[in-house]
Amino acid sequence: VLYGQADILTIYGDQSQAISIKLGVSGPGSGAEYMQEAVHDLIGNEAPEGWDLQIPKKIFVNLSLQNKILEIKEIDYERSSW
Repeated sequence: VLYGQADILTIYGDQSQAISIKLGVSGPGSGAEYMQEAVHDLIGNEAPEGWDLQIPKKIFVNLSLQNKILEIKEIDYERSSW
């Protein structure tokens, strides 16, 4: 599986909001076979087998939204042991 992710986070007052999107692909389009073969060549291992049995091409999309209320505490650093 090959995927990319983008995130945006905003904080305003005592709230944070985040949006995240992941896009990915499995199967031959992911380039995993090429990468595994390149690593095996690099380290001198035998060629990997089983790529004719890999999972088929699929597209993945994951959209995530989060809203959080933040707890803000003030610390008196003059009286702190820090």
